[in-house]
Amino acid sequence: MSHSDLTPDTTLSKKLKYIVITHGDSYLGQTLAMHIADQLDKGQGQLKKKHRAVRVLCQDKAKLKHLERRGIQVKEVDYESQHTITEQLKVHIKTMVYNPFAATMGRMVECGINVLDAAIRQDVKRIVMVSSYGVDTMETSSSSALDAPIAQFKMLEAHLRHHYKYGSWVVYRIPFIQQYMYFWTQMLENNNMLGMPISESDMLLTVNIKDVQECVAIASLSKKSMVWTYREPERHLDASTILAGGPDGDSSTSSSSDDGSSSIQQPAVAIKRVYELISEPLTLAMMADAMSRALREAGGSFGVNAAVLTDEQLETYLKLVAKTKQSGAAAVDIDAWTRNILDTAKILEPAASSSYQQGVSELLQSRSFLASTTNRDHQDSPDLYPCPADTLTPFCIQLIMNHFRVARNMPVSPPMLPSSNDIRDIIGRAPIPIDVFFMMNRKLFHPQ
Repeated sequence: MSHSDLTPDTTLSKKLKYIVITHGDSYLGQTLAMHIADQLDKGQGQLKKKHRAVRVLCQDKAKLKHLERRGIQVKEVDYESQHTITEQLKVHIKTMVYNPFAATMGRMVECGINVLDAAIRQDVKRIVMVSSYGVDTMETSSSSALDAPIAQFKMLEAHLRHHYKYGSWVVYRIPFIQQYMYFWTQMLENNNMLGMPISESDMLLTVNIKDVQECVAIASLSKKSMVWTYREPERHLDASTILAGGPDGDSSTSSSSDDGSSSIQQPAVAIKRVYELISEPLTLAMMADAMSRALREAGGSFGVNAAVLTDEQLETYLKLVAKTKQSGAAAVDIDAWTRNILDTAKILEPAASSSYQQGVSELLQSRSFLASTTNRDHQDSPDLYPCPADTLTPFCIQLIMNHFRVARNMPVSPPMLPSSNDIRDIIGRAPIPIDVFFMMNRKLFHPQ
């Protein structure tokens, strides 16, 4: 092509640096794409952000017209074919957000490896993987265990760790997404009940999708983000969270003087590679108490009962919720389901009056007041409401069930563990707790 043949559009396309987001069919993929695109729009006056664009890979672009209307490139791929994936990676990629959350049941590992190997073949320099919290707790020794989504995330993390050796990568592990609680609205509306398959003492870890968006955007758009540059003594880091050495951070064990004399021994340092994006864990009774406070603030005059369900009961409920947009009969089925559950579910007493529980109750009450008067930016926009029919795929339902399994296996002594400062370290503020999420979005949970 001669210089005279170059058009402004051709020149611009050659300058573009892409943020590529895989598995845009998923709720997570779509919300990440919209947030990063918004961040680029806000930074258009900055030279470094002027020539960046978002490209989303998906299996069915007909479902992502709303992304195209926002100026996001949507490219259809066959995840079974490494060739079709590679074709869409033949651009200048600044960061690939690897998000295997829209997997076809039973094919997550195979399709996920195809994406990673295509990225390696195209020499993608930086990968942000969004994985699942709890991968360290899942066994992969039996064939039945391998079917669990969290176990499959574990295998994909291992593939990334062992095969992507010549670029920078980071893994964000996320637990149960708070916005999934919108799927519980019919349970609340029909029977003032918050039911989950966890016991009275189990604690559920959650994360707000806004915190995930910010953490991913910072890592995707800035190579100066602490996730790419932060180092600390290797002895302070869990072995599963680091990769010592490598092209972007060789381990250092000593320092020498200019004359070559004996060096001073220094501790080995490493780059932290795995971050856990979590907020405070709460028990089922605490969440019901927080929801009750939120609904009373919204004008409700009733409390919410905490109900212990079985895995089968919740799975049936989520499958019915997934059908509500497809069939009017599903709403009737949910009504029948909730009536039956009331006869069998164990209803928990309100949060116990121990000194610890009383302290938590006072904390929730103080945060309820704070959330009702400030932090308006925590309220969810319609973009963040997950569509049940599209989001609650068989894979997503099984992943949700895995999160409750992790909660049942989590040690609860001392209380409020595990804890993590990763979100605060990355974005500079504390994560959004689920009780604040309830309060900020109370009108969406309040039965009309």
